[in-house]
Amino acid sequence: MSTVSQETIKATTVYTEFHPRWYRAPVSVYWWLGQRQYLKFILRELSSVFVASFVVITLLQLRALLGGPAAYTRFEHWLQTPPAIVLNVISFFFVLFHTITWFNGDDGSFLPAYAGDVNAAASSGAVRSPESGSVSFALLQQSLRAGEHPSLPRSLIVDAEEHLRTQRLREAIISLGTACEVASNEYLIRTGRESEPQVGRILSRRESFAEKRYHLLTDYLSGRSFKNEDLPSFEFVEKTYRTRNSLAHKGRLCFDDAGTVIEVDQRLATHFLAASEAAINWVGGI
Repeated sequence: MSTVSQETIKATTVYTEFHPRWYRAPVSVYWWLGQRQYLKFILRELSSVFVASFVVITLLQLRALLGGPAAYTRFEHWLQTPPAIVLNVISFFFVLFHTITWFNGDDGSFLPAYAGDVNAAASSGAVRSPESGSVSFALLQQSLRAGEHPSLPRSLIVDAEEHLRTQRLREAIISLGTACEVASNEYLIRTGRESEPQVGRILSRRESFAEKRYHLLTDYLSGRSFKNEDLPSFEFVEKTYRTRNSLAHKGRLCFDDAGTVIEVDQRLATHFLAASEAAINWVGGI
């Protein structure tokens, strides 16, 4: 670099004492007071302090009882003082609010348990989920000695059930969509007619996954249709696969229903689980 260029750079370079930063509007510490849902959340958390105060007062009352009549009389006199009355009144309303929000957090209804070997309902606190039946240890040993791999679609259903119980909805939807697709492929291989031109034409049609795999294809090969025999489950399988595609291509846990975007929650995913298991059982039996 020439001397002239160096002098030019030195002359045009301006240094400041402080590094410039983007402007950020100041936010008040009490911003949550202006938003009802956040105010309710803060009050719900704060109510725990008054719940604890009730516990402390109860423990002090027990201590006074153990101390005899004189100690309990002094405790009763303290409860009648203005500070104690104010504390108890405030605590009562906060404990009442705490109790109401506690019960409102769970409507008490079980998630729909899917048809099949269901003998229990597992509860993880506020969220209840279905649980399929158990298997005997003898049958487990027999399966291990046979050295046969379990059915892949059924294994994926078990994975999806476990994912739902642990609130991993995305993994559950992927497992369910894959289970339905693998079960359909296994059915096609069992028929030995996968190379027929009409089969290729059905699979290449611009139809939905369930329409092609669980209606048109099975109707052509076996004269049966999951759509005709179990329409509600068929529709849930279709929504399951739409959600699976949305996850795979957009990363969103939702599906499009006649132009309306439906977000998939725990309850809807449980319906998907029931329908997917019904679908693979159905296609496995034809």
